[in-house]
Amino acid sequence: MAPVGLDIDVTSASAIEQVGALILNEAALELAFEGNRWEDLVRFSRRSNDPTILANAVANKFVTAGESGAAATVGQKLLNPENWYLPLSIPDNFVSQ
Repeated sequence: MAPVGLDIDVTSASAIEQVGALILNEAALELAFEGNRWEDLVRFSRRSNDPTILANAVANKFVTAGESGAAATVGQKLLNPENWYLPLSIPDNFVSQ
């Protein structure tokens, strides 16, 4: 595979977004079977302050599997960053009184 190059001014905002997309795609290839993809998508979405990065990446998996209804539902839920993490409930016996 040939190295990726950019023939653009990398100081513009759109160029920075293009470089970010290249990094995200490369990370997808490298992390495919390591179980670290979720954390990578969350980190990238939080850094960019753009929940659609995570929502679209996950929803596209459902589209590829032929489940466009589930893709729309999951994509919509993941647009809210509060839905990115498991809920944490602390048992009553762990809370100091």
